[in-house]
Amino acid sequence: MTDRTRSRVLVTHPRTVAVRRTRRASQLAAHIGVDSPVGDVVLRSLMRAQLGLSLRYLLALALLLGGTPLVLVWVPALSTTMVRGIPVAWLLLGAAMFPVLLFIAVRYVQQVERLERRFAHMFNAPQP
Repeated sequence: MTDRTRSRVLVTHPRTVAVRRTRRASQLAAHIGVDSPVGDVVLRSLMRAQLGLSLRYLLALALLLGGTPLVLVWVPALSTTMVRGIPVAWLLLGAAMFPVLLFIAVRYVQQVERLERRFAHMFNAPQP
């Protein structure tokens, strides 16, 4: 038998998108001069736009998640209707909500990224 020496190998994950985005954000902040009054106003306007977008999506989610049970209460026929032995109410609240929530989440992320790109493009910030 031969002796094999074992060596440890460090396995690491390549840089993720989140790491690159934080670096880009710091480059952008350095580019416009966060400590300057103009940079402060610009960053506040970006944060205000992000807050408005977040509140719009929060309202849409509240209407969707709160409105579905209300529709089931207002239309009692949906509560008693069965599809292949499963109540329609369960299908709406259980199965149909997940794809809708996933779509809303993906759309929100796309719009936030678009907002950040427009903000960076407006000030000719360095792109990664």
